[in-house]
Amino acid sequence: MLITGNHVWLNEEFVPATIEIEGNRIKQIIRKKTKQAIDYGDHYIIPGLIDIHTHGYQGGGAADGDAAFLKKWAHYYVKEGVTTFLVGINVTTEDKIKKSLIAVADVMDEKPHGAEIYGTFLQAPFMSHQYCGTYNKFLLKAPTVEQVKEYIACSRNTIRTISLAVEEDHEHETLKYCVKQGIKVCMGFSGVRYEEAMQAIREGASNVIHCFNCMSPMMSREPNLPAAAMLCDDVYCEVMSDGIHVHPAIMQLVGTMKGKDKLISVTDSTSLKGLAPGIYEAEGGLTRVCDDGVARLLNGKIAGSLKPMIANIKDMTEKGKLPLVTAVNAVTINPARMLGIDHEKGLIREGYIADLTVYDRNYHVIQTYVHGEAML
Repeated sequence: MLITGNHVWLNEEFVPATIEIEGNRIKQIIRKKTKQAIDYGDHYIIPGLIDIHTHGYQGGGAADGDAAFLKKWAHYYVKEGVTTFLVGINVTTEDKIKKSLIAVADVMDEKPHGAEIYGTFLQAPFMSHQYCGTYNKFLLKAPTVEQVKEYIACSRNTIRTISLAVEEDHEHETLKYCVKQGIKVCMGFSGVRYEEAMQAIREGASNVIHCFNCMSPMMSREPNLPAAAMLCDDVYCEVMSDGIHVHPAIMQLVGTMKGKDKLISVTDSTSLKGLAPGIYEAEGGLTRVCDDGVARLLNGKIAGSLKPMIANIKDMTEKGKLPLVTAVNAVTINPARMLGIDHEKGLIREGYIADLTVYDRNYHVIQTYVHGEAML
């Protein structure tokens, strides 16, 4: 199969090119348009979007432990241009966490049609009571190696990333254990101070969850986690790109500091995404679905995102004033590199898996290819 267009993302720029797909891989790239190919004209062709932090949509959640919903979610997510994602199991009861981990592993074995479920992001109950957002404080606990071992067993080794408030982790034992197991440790929901955060990065922490949200603030004499996230080149940094979770100027600041190689943009979408405006029961209590792309509690407190993944590119460039290369990398190669799958995902390159997203100038997804198969 041949795919061609005037704007194909190669070597961090859009150029005319033709992509030859054989099986599920990119066999060849010709740096010009050719005839007898599926021609996307002036639409944009980029590597498939990778969302490492998402919790659900249309009333279904990652923590429901529902295999049928997970398959439906994978089938839906290609409509947003997503080709790979982590199922973000959020804070709930122990039984539901373990049931959900089992369900994700079971569905991964089935390889459902749609976006590839690469594993679980365990937004674990290992949070600071002070910076836990809208989660139930009574479900939180200090991290332990024994608890993580139980989660890993339930998941059948499909936990890819885990959140930690490292200041609650005794001698960072849990962090070090996760690193040894190949699980990427994400710092967040945390009151950790700058010095300890830098120590955790030296010990192997890979990522900072939605920088500036749910963490100790950056102050003149207490820089805390946000400063560590931005200043350390050894850690990736997530940003919420809607211009609401953080001010557009903060989005621009984080993106400028992390540059084109270390910024990751996520949806952090909730189970309320895709529902009509109204009041719904969700984690954290009754939540009002708003028209501006976020969910809020009845008291106005932000309770997660509702925007589609493809909108992150638009918001990063238009609201955050970030270069296009920073925005595209933040949803493609950077999350792939953080997860350690950049040898076959995240780029349009010969030999790579043929995961592609095609969108128009209005950021509407035209087509999504997963492992070389057209999904729309």
